[in-house]
Amino acid sequence: LTAARADGLGGGMLRTLARAGVAAGAGAAAYLAYDSAKTEEHRAIPHTISKNGQEHHHVVVVGGGAGGCSVASMIARKLGGQDADVAVIEPSEWHYYQPLWTMAAGGLAPVEQSRRRMSSVIPESAHWIKQHAARFDPDKNTVMLGDGTRVTYDYLVVATGLLPDWHAVKGLADALNKDDGVVTSHGFKQAAAAWHAVEAFRGGVALFSQPQEGVTYGSTAQTQSAMFLAEYYWRSRQGAEQQPAFSVEYCSGEMSVLSTAPPRFGARLKALCAERNIALQLGHELVEVDGRRRLAFFRLPTGERVSKRYDLLHVTPQMRVPACLSRSKLVEGAHANALVEVDSGTLQHKRYPNVFALGDCANLPTPKTAASITEQAPVLAHNLKCVVDGRDPSARYDGYTSCPVFVGRGQLVLAEYKYGGVARETFPVFVNQARESAVFCMIQTVLFPLAYWNFMLQGRWFGPRTCFEPDFADSKGSMWVHVSS
Repeated sequence: LTAARADGLGGGMLRTLARAGVAAGAGAAAYLAYDSAKTEEHRAIPHTISKNGQEHHHVVVVGGGAGGCSVASMIARKLGGQDADVAVIEPSEWHYYQPLWTMAAGGLAPVEQSRRRMSSVIPESAHWIKQHAARFDPDKNTVMLGDGTRVTYDYLVVATGLLPDWHAVKGLADALNKDDGVVTSHGFKQAAAAWHAVEAFRGGVALFSQPQEGVTYGSTAQTQSAMFLAEYYWRSRQGAEQQPAFSVEYCSGEMSVLSTAPPRFGARLKALCAERNIALQLGHELVEVDGRRRLAFFRLPTGERVSKRYDLLHVTPQMRVPACLSRSKLVEGAHANALVEVDSGTLQHKRYPNVFALGDCANLPTPKTAASITEQAPVLAHNLKCVVDGRDPSARYDGYTSCPVFVGRGQLVLAEYKYGGVARETFPVFVNQARESAVFCMIQTVLFPLAYWNFMLQGRWFGPRTCFEPDFADSKGSMWVHVSS
């Protein structure tokens, strides 16, 4: 409402927005409580592998995360529903809505709401192969499983995601496992522990570390949200004379605050840091943690190393590809952390036309967020159907992504943009999305979790279009024309 007032909306409009917001928030909160409390339906039953150790499926999706479940649902629907031969290879018992970890680490939501049984989210029409993929052989259209089973395919979708590399920073893994004041919001148990550490903080120096974007793939908003929410909590507690003096530093390997977004978003976040006395230490790449002495070591662009003492250190890990992709023929280079090589528009592999990829493991030049999946998945599903029908892929992904940054309780900055850092906002006519807003905060904390569990994983959520599926046939090979593009 503060943002709306600043944009010149009158008192009547503000009252209308307030009533609508309260009603919508109360209704959504009640539904969320019911939805999380009800018994999950264990719809998917792990598929029994044939006795000869080999089987074939028309489409194989590797990965049961946000991208894998969403696109498997869409593909199955396009290829015949229950009669479609779609298999999902995923070994995990639990499925996680990772954006909620940021909220849990900031005290905005219980971390238990971030997970559900994998059996309740795997598409009903898919064959669930509860194994991990050990190796890809695209020349033979084969995925080798961990138990030695060979799964062959006509078409392959790679949606493995990435894994945190806790050993990329010397001493980090050891410090996280001890009571050395080091926390992270990346992980189910870790997010809850991070919030406990924020509550227990009794003054001193708090460092929030963010690696270079190229080794984290889109976690800048997660780091900054954790920082702003912690500072907001400590400042409010300090006002009640319950918090000793403290200082906050943002130490990033990047040279700007939000490097991939349109400049006005970074400018606003930088201004908020100045208002709240948060020291910006840009060009500081975390390379070592000495938990015993509570020292963090950073490498500067000049190659020089500097150390900083901390009382609380929040870290965002570097990421790595799963072992099955490391140096696979599907990735774009010979180095161990290369990503799957796909066309940035069609999401089709550049060398294997029956292979597609989406999400964190794909080499798409855009921050890798859950929001980006909502537009990648329909493009991929449409283009795979084109190839199955003997046609060229006609839909194109424009790089849409969303980086929501919590800057306080009830305050969120919503950066939405596409390739090249060009703005592609959902509400450009009504509000300035670079200004913090309570409405955006409600969307992120209430609407998006509901949409994720009840629509997105079923392949029925399409980003800013909500439940309205894009009609690529009318777009002449381009993504639907967005109101702000």
